[in-house]
Order: sequence, then C-alpha cells, then structure tokens
Amino acid sequence: MQFNTDKPIQNSTEDLLGRKSFSKNLAEAVDKYKGTDSIVIGLFGKWGIGKTSIINMILENLNDKIIVHFSPWNYSSHSDLINLFFIELGQSILDSRNAQDKKSLKKAFFKYKRSIKDISNKPIVKGIISALLQKLLGVYLEFLWSPPSLEETREELKKELGKINNKIIVVIDDIDRLTHKQIRDIFQLVKQVANFPNIVYLLSMDRDIVCDALNHEPQINGHEYLDKIIQIPMEVPKLRKIKLENVLFGKLDSVLESYSEDIIIHKEYWRRVFENCVEPYIGTLRDVNKIINIFQFRFGYLHEETCFEDMLAITILEVLEPKLYRWVGSHKDELCEIGKKGFVTNDGKHIEPRDMYTKEFNELGINSEKAILALSTLFPVFARSVKENRYDDNATDIRKNMRMANIERFDLYFIFDLDDIKVSRTIVSAFAYSFSKKEMEETLTYINDVGEIYYLLEELHSLVDSIPKERLKVMAKTLLSFQGNYSGRKESWLMPIAAKDKANYLAEAILKRIENENERFEVIQYAVNNVEAKGLGQLGVLINTIELAYGRLAGENEKKEDQIISLEHLLEIEKIFLDRIQNVAEEGDFLEIIDMRIACYLWKSFDENSFREFISEKLTDKIYKLKFLCTLAGEWNGTRGKGWGYSLKEFSEYISDENVYNLIKGLNKTELNSFSKIEKIKLASFVLNYEAKDEYHANIEAAEALVKEWEEKD
Repeated sequence: MQFNTDKPIQNSTEDLLGRKSFSKNLAEAVDKYKGTDSIVIGLFGKWGIGKTSIINMILENLNDKIIVHFSPWNYSSHSDLINLFFIELGQSILDSRNAQDKKSLKKAFFKYKRSIKDISNKPIVKGIISALLQKLLGVYLEFLWSPPSLEETREELKKELGKINNKIIVVIDDIDRLTHKQIRDIFQLVKQVANFPNIVYLLSMDRDIVCDALNHEPQINGHEYLDKIIQIPMEVPKLRKIKLENVLFGKLDSVLESYSEDIIIHKEYWRRVFENCVEPYIGTLRDVNKIINIFQFRFGYLHEETCFEDMLAITILEVLEPKLYRWVGSHKDELCEIGKKGFVTNDGKHIEPRDMYTKEFNELGINSEKAILALSTLFPVFARSVKENRYDDNATDIRKNMRMANIERFDLYFIFDLDDIKVSRTIVSAFAYSFSKKEMEETLTYINDVGEIYYLLEELHSLVDSIPKERLKVMAKTLLSFQGNYSGRKESWLMPIAAKDKANYLAEAILKRIENENERFEVIQYAVNNVEAKGLGQLGVLINTIELAYGRLAGENEKKEDQIISLEHLLEIEKIFLDRIQNVAEEGDFLEIIDMRIACYLWKSFDENSFREFISEKLTDKIYKLKFLCTLAGEWNGTRGKGWGYSLKEFSEYISDENVYNLIKGLNKTELNSFSKIEKIKLASFVLNYEAKDEYHANIEAAEALVKEWEEKD
C-alpha cells in the first residue's frame, strides 16, 4: 500500500493536470522582461489546487536566474521579518556567480540593515541565523560612529543590485497559511522593499483568505490593497475536470491492481455513482490524494465484504462532505429500510419528504441538491422517499453486490470490525462456487449452530443467478435434505420469516435454474428419501407448491412457472413421500416432524385411509394426543408480545377444544413432567386461550406464569 503524500511536483514531467504550458509561458514572460524595475507577480488559487507545483515548473523553465525561497514562518516582530528577508536575499545573491563585486554588495546590505529603525535592539533568531547574519554582513566598526540615513543606504543597495546582470526571483509560497498578522507583515515587507531593482517577486496565495486578513487592518480594503502591491495578478488556470478525473482513475487502477483477485465493477452502477457521488465533489488534486489514501486503507481491509463503488462514494463524503458522512452514519434504518414519509401540518399543508430533507441539509450547511442526488444513488429506499427512484435496484442485487443499502452490511462502511460480519463473503462464495457436498453440509451445520443460518441463506439467494450450472443439483440436494435442522428466523417489521422457509425459497430458485426436468425430479426425489424425519413437513411445503401449480389438491388454477417437475414425476414424488411418512410413523418418529400440519395434510390427501387409521389409533393415548396438539401450535407476534395459537378445525373429528382442555387440566405432576419446557408453554397457552373464549391470545409470559403454578402444586 502506497500512500499519497500530497507533495507538490518538482518538474513538468510529473504534471498530470495540464499546467505545464501555463507555467512555461509565465516563465518565458519573466525571462523576456528586460527592465530593471521590480515587479510583483501574484499567483492566486484555492488550497490544494497546485500552486506550489506550478511555481516549481515556472522555476524549472527560468534560465539561470537567482532564486530566493523566502519562508517567513519564524519571526517575532516586523523588524525581525525584514532581517530574515535580507539574510535570505543577501546570502542567495552572494552565493551566485552573478554577483561580480561581492565585497561592495555585502557592505551595501549591511549599511541598509543598520539603517532600519530599532534593528540593533531586536535580536533576529538565536543560533544559526544569528551566526549567518554575522558571517554575511561582517562587523564594520567604521560605521558605528556615523551611521548613514535609511534613504542613503537604500540608494546604495539599489545601485549595487542594479549592477547584477540577471533577475532575482523571490518566491514566497503559501502566504494564505500564515496567521492574519503574519500575512499583513508580509505585504508590508513587500511594499517596503518592492522597488529594489532586478527583483521579481512571485507570491502564491488564496486571494479570499489574504484579503480577509488585510481587511482586519484599520481603514484598509483588502482587495484594493492587494491590487496596489501586485502588478501582475495571475489566476491558476481552472482545472479541467477531465484531467482530474483521469488522475483519479489512474490512482484507482493502481489500487485495484494490488489485489490478487478481480474486483468486480458494476458498469452501470459505477456510471451512476461517478455522476452523482464522485464528480460533483472532487475539485483539486489534494482532494484526490486524500480520497485515495483513505479509500485504499478502508477497501484493502474490507474489499471482500464491501462494494467498490459504495466504498469510494462514502470515502468521498467522509473527506469532502464530512457533515453528510456523519448524517448518513446515523440514519441507517431511514436509508435502508423504512424511508421517510411526509406529514400534514396543523393547517392542513402536506410536507413532502424531499422538502424535509432539503431543509434539514441546508440547516446543517450541506449542499442539499448534491446530497439528495448522492443518497438517491446509493440508497433506493431514500430515492423512493424523495421521488428520485429512476433506477431499478432490487433487494437481491443490492445484497449480491454487497452494497451499503443492505441494512445488514451498512455498518461495515463506517467501522473496521470484521467480527460484525455474520458470515464472510469468502465462505458464501466458496459454498456457491467450490465446496464439495460434504463441505456444504458441514458449513450448514456450523453456521446453523452459531445462529447465522438465515444470513447465509439470504447471501446465497442473492448469488443464485451466478452459481455455475454444474453445481446447481448438488446445492439443491444439500439445502433440501438439511430441512428439519434449520433454526431461527429473520425478524421483520412486517412479519418474521423462518430459516426453514427461506431454505425452501432458495432451493426452489435453484431448481428453476436447472434446465433439465429429469434433474429437477432427481433433486426432489433425493431430498424426500434422505431428509431426516423432522424435515418431511418442510419438504411437504415444496411438494404442495408444485401440487397447487397443477391445480391439484386445494389448487384451482395452474401456474406454469411453478411446475418445476412434470405431472408424471409429481405423482411419483407423492408415492415416495407417502412411503417415507408411513415408515416414519411406524418407527415412532412421527411427533418429531416440524410443520406437522402440512405433513398430515399431504398424507391424508395421498392416502386418507392409512392416515385415519394411524391417527385414530395414536390419539387414544392422552399424552400422545397432547404432544400431537403441541406440533400443531402456531407462533404469533403482536402488540402484546409473542405467543402460541391453535386451529384444530382440520382435526375436529379427532380432537375437540373442550376435550383437549379437560385433558390438560387433568394432568397430574408425573404426567406433566413427560412434556418438555416448550410443550408445557404450548399447553398452558391453549388453556389460557380457551378460557379467554377468543377474547385475546395469551402471550408467552402469561403461559410461563401458568406453567410455574402447575409445577408448584403438590
């Protein structure tokens, strides 16, 4: 990783911004100036625009000139500043081969210095500069008793400087970085010494900053004062955006070349991000260097987990619009999920979200127009709120491309904690593109155990279209045969989605990508034969979806797009499923089935007689009947919390609400202990719901309290 140090370029061969010609022309103008009168050239431009680089190219193109770089940083008074200036000026001239009579020139410098008021009482700077001043000027005792006047010494120094057969270029750079007082002192100095012959002053500054500093002087207009001192004002040429953009592209290419793997650039999205999030903000080479420095650090750390375009966009906001960057970081839900709605004022006026954001950004000192366009590009939810939804960004692509608009990935763009990544994109990609079946099974088990299986399934779903065709079958087989083990769900403000359901959606999407119908049948057949008993109900959900697609069972209309296997193969699957569930029932694993309702529904639909025979026999046992009841409980979420509810309509000929209620109420302590903790809560929920006579559903807390009462009874 190579950081950009923001150093100015030293010569024209390093010029990337097209200032070479400007610098060369200005240097030629100075070269051709044959007069001896001093001139002051002002080079104006904002910070970071490249003024120092231009000065270096100007000096490169000057022929054999005496160059004096004066850096007025370390002085304690105006007299000290003058002393420092003449030390630098004198030393540079005396060291050059252009000074023919160095002795008389040195004497003239000394006389002029001695004539400056109070100079003898003002030490310049301790140490090296004092020694240099003594070496430069010498000690001419003959002048101590009769010092000449300031005007006399000035004329003598002017005469000596006039003898030099070349121009002296005095460069004072970065004037705008000085304090207000220092800026005023510099211009007083230039005004005082500007009429010395053969001297060309080259001053660089931000005009507005300097004028503001000069305005603090009583009865001075900064702009007018500057115009009187600077004879040749030169604005740094306006930077052609295309040049700056090419520099940015070149630096980005260098960053991306450092990665061993290919970084995916999404061309259409990159065009939009560049147009609305990059181009409006960058203005100087300094901007580009700062952006690249931060970007390469952030992206280098997180490139496997983030989107290139979004990381660049958020880096630009961090560097160039930090107020908006901080605003984005604190509005995750609003940008990624819930959006913002308008509201109606007391007087009936409707306020649109766009107007609300415009007002909020303006109050924060943020350019609202640029901000709204940038955020609309990055966040589709925000775009819809402000009615800028010109782009077709779907949730699957957002997740697939690891964009910041995916709420689960949002925080990665603001922190450097890889522990916050639920499942790394490396694992997700390996699962999709390279893992063997065994490795996929081990990964599903591990991720499921640590509670992040839903996240993995969502990530895989976003990659469905890119999974190689030769891997589709093995992935679908693995995902479907794992049914019964998926745990957890994704909470949502609308409704929660269980991981087992998400696995079915994913497997169905993969099956639809398999072109050969026989291969699709093979996958489903394998899953029904190999899934654990507890997963048969969830496989039944998939089978029922296909049944409905043919208008069978409870279906009324055919849905061709869901007929993923032929009707002939569907009938064969029915037989396989029936054999499997009957075997499970005989082996005693029937109550382990998750989604019992759909498993029973399909069994009854495929062979009603065998189902009736089995259920009638088993439900004569009180404990078995109540455990079967527990498998039919459905979890609900509402304003009163969470709980369990029942609908026994489909099993009314075997189970009645009153009968079940009486059975539960009649349980003794030994019988109660044959139920698991969650089964006890489900039984308590049934009792409370029955006693409430549908006025409300009891929540888990109420059910737990009832269970505690049961357990504490003698």
